[in-house]
Amino acid sequence: MNFSPAVLNAIFTLSAIPVLTKPDTLVQTRPLPCTNVDILLGQNAIVHEGYSLVITAQLGPGVTPAPTLVWTLPSGATLGAGESSGNARVNGAGTLLTVSGIAPGDVGSYSATATNSEGSDTLSSTITVDRYSWDVVIGSCTHTCGPLGIKPALVLCRNDSSSGATVAEANCCAEKPTTPPPEPCNRIPCPVPPKFFDPPRYDQPERPISDKDQTIDVAQDVLIIEGNRLVIRARVVKGIPDPDVQWTLPDGSTLGVNERRGRFSVRDDGQLVVDNIQLDDGGTFTATATNEVGEDTAVSRVTVIRKAEIVDRPPQIKVLPSFVQNPPIRRGDFAIGAGQNVQIHAGNSLWIETNLAKPGIPPATFSWSLPGGETANTGEMSGQFQVHENGTLVIKNIGLNNEGDYEVTAWNSAGSDSITSSVTVLIGPKFFDPPRLATIDIGQNVTIVEGNRLVIRARVVQGAPDPVVSWTLPDGSTPKERRGRFSVRKSGALLVKRIQLADQGRYTATATNSGDEHTSVVQDDEISESRSSIGDQTNAIRAPFLSFHKET
Repeated sequence: MNFSPAVLNAIFTLSAIPVLTKPDTLVQTRPLPCTNVDILLGQNAIVHEGYSLVITAQLGPGVTPAPTLVWTLPSGATLGAGESSGNARVNGAGTLLTVSGIAPGDVGSYSATATNSEGSDTLSSTITVDRYSWDVVIGSCTHTCGPLGIKPALVLCRNDSSSGATVAEANCCAEKPTTPPPEPCNRIPCPVPPKFFDPPRYDQPERPISDKDQTIDVAQDVLIIEGNRLVIRARVVKGIPDPDVQWTLPDGSTLGVNERRGRFSVRDDGQLVVDNIQLDDGGTFTATATNEVGEDTAVSRVTVIRKAEIVDRPPQIKVLPSFVQNPPIRRGDFAIGAGQNVQIHAGNSLWIETNLAKPGIPPATFSWSLPGGETANTGEMSGQFQVHENGTLVIKNIGLNNEGDYEVTAWNSAGSDSITSSVTVLIGPKFFDPPRLATIDIGQNVTIVEGNRLVIRARVVQGAPDPVVSWTLPDGSTPKERRGRFSVRKSGALLVKRIQLADQGRYTATATNSGDEHTSVVQDDEISESRSSIGDQTNAIRAPFLSFHKET
């Protein structure tokens, strides 16, 4: 059969009502254990509180024009493609609804409606939120609670007086609940795989850290002397339910918690103890923590030696390259290596670090010779000089008296090694800083910076009735005539504000009462640009001489 172009075009543009494909029924009598749930639209599901729900809508093939999908939530809110509301969101195509951190309030029906110009189709999924199961004791009855997302149609309980038989609530006991049981009651946590504590690692030393018993964490290696006790801790930092710890010994045998075999035992906290350890006990010790959802393994390597095999060796200090320092350190703490020289400004703190090329056997002890002839030894951590266990010397608030050579000696029973650092302390130039506010008594001289304030006290030692003090300024005027920057206080003191170079000279105070008057007399002195010495005169009221310098 032949079709005309017009007929072919009509066939290819045939419109159809959208159809949402209904999936197979999902049989689910209990929520999936502690996991997110992914279902097809049309399937129902039970989801544990706190996990995510994903619902996928499937459209039938060959639907034109392309339909628009709109989701309706249990709250009545609607979401289109790319939209979100609270913890629910729809992807850009509109076919995927995700509900994150699902809560009891999210229980109910989730539906999607596909619509085009030809019609629409709707399909829904019913979601129940479960908070795990728990028991509630009311009187002599123990009630097993169901999901809180919906009210259970039947609450089962165990009547202690009926030999533990499970019966319907109506026949359970008189103290049956009238309200939903309290929560969270005894909520069952989700299982978590075990995980051992991850301790810090360190390089295997040339000799044991100590010639006594040793305690380490599993995953650390150790060198131990024959005859001592070894304890390897198996600290499990997480795991639900509590994991079982088992040890595998170097010979391949295993030990569980609270088990003992000869000199080997495992305590109830999982620690492995080896008493009177022998050369043949060395090797790999493996701890395994296991629970129903996983396991974790950690390994320690143990080396056992005889004490007679330890040979003393002298320490050797590493010689560091010198460095060019220009300019010297002005601010902040500074660190150099022993053997290097430094220029540093006073007031800073200096660290001189001792670097060993060979640590020596037994471990080295450090002693520093200071410029003043004193010494500072390992462990001295008070005062200006501190010596750390690794031989580092710290000089706090360094001063000019700390300049000189600092020699460090690393020593043990097999020998010693020394090296010297030269420290130069610099103090920058500083101008004299005269007082910003000067207060003097009449008869004293002062040097003051232009722009500052001056107070000259005129203290009358005798006079009856009380005298009145008046002042004559260097240019012959009085404070009243000069007003503004010059004033006389009730005490008779003269105040000069924002003093100027033109104000330098002789200031005269006169005390007057009805009986007499007294005026101080002084000779003119040469104006000095430096601080003048304090003089003393015989007058009861004296005239000070002022000199000034200009601050640059």
